[in-house]
Amino acid sequence: MKGRKLASTTAVSSVAMMTALATWLDPNAASAQETASSTSQAQASEPIGMADIIVTAQKRSQSLQSVPAAISAIGSDELQSRGIAQTSDLMGSMPNLQVTSAYGDTQPNFSLRGISVANEFSATTASPVGIYVDEVYQSFRASHGQQLYDLERVEVLRGPQGTLYGRNTTGGAINFITRKPDLGAANGYLTLGYGNFNSRTAQGALEYTLIPDELGIRVAGTASKSRGYTFNPTQNRWFSNSNSIAGRASLRWKPSPDLDINLKGYFARNNPRADLAYGIGYLEGRTDATGYSRFSPRPELGGRTLNRNEVESDTGGNYYTASRGGSLNVKWDLADGVSLTSITGYDWGKYRLSPFDCDGSPTNTCAIRYNSTSKNFNQDLRLSYDSDRFSLIGGLYYGVDKIDTHNEPDFFGFLRPLLTGAGLPGTFNNSSIAVGNSLRTLPAFALDPSLTPASPGFCAPVVVNPNGFFDARTLVAFNYDVATTNTPGGTAAQAACAAAGALPFGPIAADQRFTLKRPSTAVYGEAKFKATGDFSITVGLRYTWDKVKFQNGRTILYALDSALTKSV
Repeated sequence: MKGRKLASTTAVSSVAMMTALATWLDPNAASAQETASSTSQAQASEPIGMADIIVTAQKRSQSLQSVPAAISAIGSDELQSRGIAQTSDLMGSMPNLQVTSAYGDTQPNFSLRGISVANEFSATTASPVGIYVDEVYQSFRASHGQQLYDLERVEVLRGPQGTLYGRNTTGGAINFITRKPDLGAANGYLTLGYGNFNSRTAQGALEYTLIPDELGIRVAGTASKSRGYTFNPTQNRWFSNSNSIAGRASLRWKPSPDLDINLKGYFARNNPRADLAYGIGYLEGRTDATGYSRFSPRPELGGRTLNRNEVESDTGGNYYTASRGGSLNVKWDLADGVSLTSITGYDWGKYRLSPFDCDGSPTNTCAIRYNSTSKNFNQDLRLSYDSDRFSLIGGLYYGVDKIDTHNEPDFFGFLRPLLTGAGLPGTFNNSSIAVGNSLRTLPAFALDPSLTPASPGFCAPVVVNPNGFFDARTLVAFNYDVATTNTPGGTAAQAACAAAGALPFGPIAADQRFTLKRPSTAVYGEAKFKATGDFSITVGLRYTWDKVKFQNGRTILYALDSALTKSV
């Protein structure tokens, strides 16, 4: 959230409390802090540059300046000093990186060099910018952005990264590296914040070493909540808010100097009210295709126009995302310069938007419920060799993700009351419509005067808006039937209109379900030879077997007079 201001008094007292707690947990913490303080003072006079950041962008620890690639990195101190608390905050710190999201802190759309996701509503669409947390690939976009706390650093690689990273990295890759136990003195911190729109944030961590230099644990968490900055007078509620919580526990075990084992488990939940869409008024009179205009006086608001932070929506709903999972990272130094690394990860994620108001007006014209659940498994095993002039990496990769999707589109729902019985009113643009009134009398709908109505009623093409927008011949057929027979469904007249070439028109509601499974197997390798101090040759090769399985697909259309089942 822009304009965030830290409640510094609370934050300072909280840090002092955590320091006292760490001292109580570990009697050696005080002396260790004194040593660290002396060391930091001694280093304060030393120049600090990019070379001080160690990155693993090429699957090995390297100084940032020595990586021959388009890469940017931000360490933990800079993340904190810049107040980077959510993915959108990264934009001003990384070149060529754009981050947008209509859903609050989660499901960000990362764009590197202009390459990004075109459809933000499809949970099955993978981002062309690969997202990794502790080197574990995150395929489910709804889980992106839920691990941006207590980080050691963030690495952004621009451009295709196919050799070492594999699929879905045509735009680049972003690595989020979390902080692991350092197996030293106990430590912790707590930061509280307050900002615009009643935004409250909290982030903290606590680390304790069970066996010095061998076994330690670190627990971290974050939470945020805000009022929101978009008001919906139709529902009398604030939208575009934040409401999230996340936690992580990391266990590090070094039974020997040559073996380093890191086990991590995490969870996250975000449940804001989503941003609201609205029409920009691209037709005559600054109206949209339904005849609605946010720029003209609104009768339902007492004749006033909408403020710039107001959007009228009849079905704007909650956006819910959740994730949980774990990873195991094992590195074993077999000999001088030779190491074996195994990275195993599992992630479960859920995405629910119920519903999304896709017409951008107070009329129930278009609403879609999105619901997807993802299971993602990754295994990467690689062997590396490093010497002064030659380095080599070879590895095997297997990953599979499974997404179960359940969507429920509902179009022209404002017509549904007209089908349920005589005398039951409906609404269109906040104008009451009683059964027996034809929608063609409303300003948004007009007959094409050059066309002659066909028997048995007005089964002739019409245009929506006098400027012409689309062929809605069936709308007139539907209106004729309701106006003359007052019977639910109007099957007789609609059947005759269908015979004349006009399909029955009314509410369109459906239930869509399918499963998408994407296994991927790869073998890869990269070799680098340093010919001189300034010249090196790098050769890489990756072979990938990708498969996409579409299973259990079905779409069921509801009857015109049935309500859409709210099963998500």
